[in-house]
Amino acid sequence: MYEELRAVLDVAGDKFVKHVVGRSPGGRYPRYFQAVFLAFWELIIRENMRVSARSEAAFKLRGIGTARGQLNIPGGGGDWTAEDKRKNIDVVKGAIRDAFEADPGSLRDAAQFGLASHLERILQNSVTEQSLFEIKQGLLTLGATRKLDEASWEKILRSITAIANMGPDHTGYLVIGVADDEKDVRRVHQMDGIDPVKSRRSRFDVVGIGREAAVRGESLKKYFDWVSDKLAGSDLAPDLRRRVASGISLVDYHGRAVILVEITPSPEPSFYKRVMYERSGSGVRAVEQTDYMRLFRRFTRPRT
Repeated sequence: MYEELRAVLDVAGDKFVKHVVGRSPGGRYPRYFQAVFLAFWELIIRENMRVSARSEAAFKLRGIGTARGQLNIPGGGGDWTAEDKRKNIDVVKGAIRDAFEADPGSLRDAAQFGLASHLERILQNSVTEQSLFEIKQGLLTLGATRKLDEASWEKILRSITAIANMGPDHTGYLVIGVADDEKDVRRVHQMDGIDPVKSRRSRFDVVGIGREAAVRGESLKKYFDWVSDKLAGSDLAPDLRRRVASGISLVDYHGRAVILVEITPSPEPSFYKRVMYERSGSGVRAVEQTDYMRLFRRFTRPRT
C-alpha cells in the first residue's frame, strides 16, 4: 500500500504534506497520513482492488486535507475518536475509488507488498557491489525472432552459481526486467514500444517483463510460472536449484513487473555442469581444478 501511495505522489510531483495538506514540507501531520494510508490499505487488501489511474488518484488527493478540503481532522493533539477516524478514511476512499479497479490477481498471486523498496535497495547496492548481482532486461532475444535467448540463459545459470559461491555470508540477486545498457533501452522501445521507469537513486531503467509475456501471448502470471519452472528444472546444483526456485518473486515497480530471484549461499561451493564458477567483478569465470580448495575454504568456518 505504501508503495502505491508513494507512486501516486510521484505522479503528483509533491511531498505528502504539500500535496494533501497544502503545507510546506517538514511538518508532521500523522492523522492525515493515517487516513490516506488506511484508505489505500482497505481498497487494496479488503476490497481486492488496485490503482488503475495514478494521475486521477493524485488529482483527487490534492488539497483534500486543506481548510477547504473534505477531511475533518482535529489538530493540536485533540481527541481523534475511532468514529472520526472511520469517517475520514471513508472520505478518502470515496474520493479516490474511481481511480481503482478490481484486481484480476495476475500480479498479486506472486507478489508481496513492500518488494518495490527492496528492489530499489538492490539496484542501488548493485552499483558498488557488482559481484553479488546479475541484471537482465529480459529473457527473449531482441531480434527479428523473439525467442528465449539460450546463450543468455546459460550465462544466467553460471552467474547464479558464481554468486552462490561468494561464500556463506553473502546473498545475491538476479533481476529480470531491468536494463543497464542504453542500447538495450532503445531496442526495447523500438521492439515493444515500452518507455522505461527510472529507478530511484540509481542508473537503471526498469523495462519490465510484461512486454515479453505479451510477445509470448501469455498472462503475466503464466510468464512468471514459466521462468519459475525453468529455474526449477535447470542444471543448477540440486540444493542451489531448490533454494533459487523458492526465492523468486514478482515485483510491481511503478507499473512495471520485474522478476527478482534471491540467491542464498550453499553450505559448500556449487558446480554447474561439473564446472565451478566464481565472480570476477560483474563477470563470471571458471575455476581451475587446482584452485578448488580456495573456494572450499570460503565455506569452512573455524570450530569453536
